[in-house]
This record gives sequence, structure tokens and C-alpha cells, in this order.
Amino acid sequence: MNKQATWGAVPIAVAKDKRLTANDLRVYIALSSFQGKRAQCFPSRKQIYDRSGVHWSHVSDYTAHLESLGYIDVIQRGKKASNVYRVKSDDAVAATSLQGEDAMTATGEDAAAASSILKQHRKEQRETAQSAVPRPDIQIKARAFLPWFAHEHEQARGGKYSTMPAKEIKLILPHLEQLGEEEVKRRATAFLSSNDPFYEKTGYTIGVFTNQINKFGGTGKGHNGGLLDVKELSMDEPPWL
Repeated sequence: MNKQATWGAVPIAVAKDKRLTANDLRVYIALSSFQGKRAQCFPSRKQIYDRSGVHWSHVSDYTAHLESLGYIDVIQRGKKASNVYRVKSDDAVAATSLQGEDAMTATGEDAAAASSILKQHRKEQRETAQSAVPRPDIQIKARAFLPWFAHEHEQARGGKYSTMPAKEIKLILPHLEQLGEEEVKRRATAFLSSNDPFYEKTGYTIGVFTNQINKFGGTGKGHNGGLLDVKELSMDEPPWL
């Protein structure tokens, strides 16, 4: 029986980026094949493994690397639901590639501009690395935030919320350090009390909250204007791993 071929597009900028490993490219191609002409996709790690050959237990490492380089966006939706992935357009990829090592191969005025961008990018990376270790008091607040969120989730949404400390502490730490405990809790309360179809579908989790936290900085009305819109989501239930 003939089986229809599955294709995944790879922009030249991605193929030439020396920061990417072979497994990074395999995962990128697999995500591209799932997304196709849609705005995003939500394959499970097992499905990504089936198309990429990269073992499902390592898929998250490569999607995190691709996201850090600006080639994809990832929204985490909780313990049981698969992530939502958005493979960026050719224009966005081309802009991202200016920050890569191949920026030094540009010519003329483009070379000077690309070199400047690359130097600034490296400076930001060094500064980020130097400030990467959070203060002890912030770590304590992050650990205390999880049971607080679980309690507020139960009060606002009903049902028990099971925290994932190893993952969720890392997600909430930078926001506590930047915004402060009181402001983060205010935004979390607004998030949990928002009867938004998008969050009802993705789940009222810390992963979704930290991804959407900026949407609650003002009125706290929700996700409008963010990365995804509920109308763009497929009506099919996303596969669970």
C-alpha cells in the first residue's frame, strides 16, 4: 500500500545555523510537518519522536534550544496536555538568524549591522548568565507560591491542582524576581478568575499562567493580543502523551 509522504519545510537560515545540532533540525522538521499551513500545532512528545527519530525523553531539550534561538514558540499547558508549538515564519527566522554565528559572513553594510547585533546578543547572554542564580529569598517565595496557587486554583476553579515543583518553580522564579510576590499573586488571581475559553481549553496551570502573565499586567482581562487565539486552535482534542 502506498503511503503519502509527510513533509516539513526548513528555511535556509535554519539549515545554515551552526548553533543547531542534527537532532535540533530533526525536531524542527517534525514540528514543521505537524504545523503545515496552520498557525500552530500540538503533537505529543511521542508523536514528535515518531517523525524525528529523537527519543521522546529528549524532545523537550531540543524544543527548548530551538525556542531559545527564536525559531519556535512553546506554550506549556500542564501535566497531561501536550504543549502548543508555533514554528515561526520565514521572515521571523531570517531576523533571528542575524544573531547567529553566520552573521559574520555577511558583506558590506549588512556585515557591520549583523556584527553589532551579534555582539549585543553575546553581551546580553553574559549578563543573563551572571544573574541566572536567583536570590535565596526568591527561591523560598517560589517554593511557597506553588501550594498557594494550588489552594487558589481549588477555590476559583474547583478540583485539586497537582503541582510539579521541579518544573513550575523554574517557571515562576523570574517573574517573582522581576515583579515581586504581591504583583505575581495579583495576576495569578486574575488569571484563575478569568472565565476565558482559551484557558478553559489549555488548562489553568502555572505553565499557561507564566506564558500569559503579561496579559494581566493592566486590566487582567486575559489572553487577547497574545501568541495564540482560541479561534486558531483545532477543534480536535490535542493528543496526550
